[in-house]
Amino acid sequence: MTQSSASRGDLLLVVDLKEAPLALDVETLKAERDQLKHTLRELEAEQRKIEATLKNLRQRELKTKREIEALTTLIELQDRRQEEEGAPESAE
Repeated sequence: MTQSSASRGDLLLVVDLKEAPLALDVETLKAERDQLKHTLRELEAEQRKIEATLKNLRQRELKTKREIEALTTLIELQDRRQEEEGAPESAE
């Protein structure tokens, strides 16, 4: 490794790649890459399953909210009928 000065007086480190050659086996790198690709495919499949489950839950949530709204409307209609039927009786 060598050092040279930059324009502001800071030290700039320059690495000479000839000092430490990398001993990487191409077959090892390919095997690791293939393993990572396989892992990625598994993760993507799991993600699709989770997204499908989430979509199903959202649909159930919307259905439940619609049912609650429908029941609320029916209750309000029934309450109005009872109030209308009860109003003449209270006037007598």
